[in-house]
Parts: sequence; C-alpha cells; structure tokens
Amino acid sequence: MRDKPYRDTFVAAHLSTNIAAQIQTIREQRGWTKKQLAQEAGMSPSRITVMEDPSYEKFTQTTLKRLASAFDVALITRFIPFSDLVDWVADLSPEKLQAPEYEKDSLSHTSALSAKEPQISLETSTFASTAASTAASTTASAAAASVQSMQSLSSIPIEAGILRFGQQSVFQPV
Repeated sequence: MRDKPYRDTFVAAHLSTNIAAQIQTIREQRGWTKKQLAQEAGMSPSRITVMEDPSYEKFTQTTLKRLASAFDVALITRFIPFSDLVDWVADLSPEKLQAPEYEKDSLSHTSALSAKEPQISLETSTFASTAASTAASTTASAAAASVQSMQSLSSIPIEAGILRFGQQSVFQPV
C-alpha cells in the first residue's frame, strides 16, 4: 500500500467490484429479477446487467441515487482513509453487502414509535462561519444561494442525534 499507483488501482478495483456485487446482492436479497430492479429504477434490464458486471467502472452519482431509491436505502459517498478501506475489504462478507429496505430498517421502527418526529436546525456557529467565508470568497448572489440552500435543510425531519460530523453534531433537534 506504500506505492501510490497500487493504492489508486486498489481503490478503483474495489469501487467497481463492490458496487457491482452490492447491486446484485441487494437485488437478490429482495428476490427481484434484473427486470424488476430495472422497472423500479426506471432503467433497462440490460443496464442492470452491465452495472452488475465487476469490470464496469462508469457509475454516476445520479445512477447510484436512482438505484438507492429503487432499493429504498440510503447512499453514502465519502472520502475515507486507506486504513478504513482495508479494514472494510478484510472483513467483507455477503451480509455486509446487504442493506435492508427502509421498512425493515431499525430507523423505521424507531420513527414509528415517535409521536412527532423532531425537526433539525442548523447550528448557527458552524454554518454562519461557512456562510461568512462563502460571502467573502464569492459573489453576493452565490453566497445568498449557499445560505438559502443551508437554511432549506432545517425542514428535514430526523431522529435526534443521528447526523454527526466527527465528534460534534452538525444538526440539533429543535
């Protein structure tokens, strides 16, 4: 892993094989055919066949979001340290590739028990400094759009304490 070209190849290989395997695993977990997944995702069955091929590498965020919606699961795309990837791959199993749909997710059961889902609001200090930095480095209209976009997040219902950034909550329940 000390060689950068090796690390780049390792990451690329993991992405293509892991995404393809997870699409197939979740589809089979649901008992769906490729045709059924294609219908749920608004794609052709041949497209599903291509995406389940481990050598396919041209996934887009849009396509992955469509698949996540079809499976009724969340999609996370983030940058991580190589050590996290190595740990994930070393402990990889078919079970780790599965993802229950929302109705079978523990969050859905927690939400069903709540009489009222709390609303989240943005922590002023974190986002105020972001907005100030944005305003200083971009045009006023771009900064206003950024602030407006951040403020629109405050209407998202969420269980208390779920969204975290590092060790600090990014969002607080109202």
